[in-house]
Amino acid sequence: MKPTKLLALSLFVASAFAQSPVAKPPITGAAHMAYYVTDLAKARAYYKDFLGFEEAFTLKNPDGSDHIAFIKINDHQFIELLLEPPRITASCTTLASRPVMQPACGLPSLLWA
Repeated sequence: MKPTKLLALSLFVASAFAQSPVAKPPITGAAHMAYYVTDLAKARAYYKDFLGFEEAFTLKNPDGSDHIAFIKINDHQFIELLLEPPRITASCTTLASRPVMQPACGLPSLLWA
């Protein structure tokens, strides 16, 4: 095959497999982040007193104690601070080998059971 035909064939094959540019999604930031905390008062003090953000609102437990605090970053972004339940350490090693993992053991939550 002549070099010009080979070049033309290779350009044709390359253009056949070329992809059109992918449009970027219109994501401009994260509106909400949630963090489990072991001490809600200390977490509030960090975000409010140290960083200077204000608390937007709280959600309470049935007994009236605070369970979730929402910290306002700006008009479109919030940080959610969830009071973490006490960690279960005795069964964490057995839970790690099962497909259903408990967040209380510091493992990723595949299914909240």
